[in-house]
Amino acid sequence: MPIRPPLHQTGSGMIELMVGLFVLAVGLMGALALQFSSVRSTQSAVYTSDAQIIAQDMIDRIMAYNDVLTTDDDDDYHNIDTGNAATDPACKDTGCTADQIKAMDTYEWQQIIQSRLPGGRGTVSYLNNVYTIVVMWDRDRTGVDGTNCGGNPAVDLTCYRVEFRL
Repeated sequence: MPIRPPLHQTGSGMIELMVGLFVLAVGLMGALALQFSSVRSTQSAVYTSDAQIIAQDMIDRIMAYNDVLTTDDDDDYHNIDTGNAATDPACKDTGCTADQIKAMDTYEWQQIIQSRLPGGRGTVSYLNNVYTIVVMWDRDRTGVDGTNCGGNPAVDLTCYRVEFRL
């Protein structure tokens, strides 16, 4: 029998290398997607925590203002909407009247919301001895400037709502 020369396969190492790089690239893309999702969830949790703190801040302002001995001032914070421009009454150094305190609380609350939440907005309403405080923000930073708390992210804001009774 004649001796045959060994068969040489050329290029198989290159194919193995390409397949290995492809598998590595797919793995890295998966890790990157997981990281992106984690950052997004963390940011959403931060916004929700900020909204809770901001809502509690307004509750504290209302409770500090309210005189428990009378019901005349119970609804004084009704119809606050930080979507409307609020002005600073600049009365801290000279002493504030009751109306100036409400205006200052509204102005400061508006500044806090706008500095901590993207597209942030807050409302306060009062009905049947119950205050409802809603803090809204554009969670996905899409530029939505809505006023609703529905589930459509294309037109609605993400909302945190709290109610408390005087």
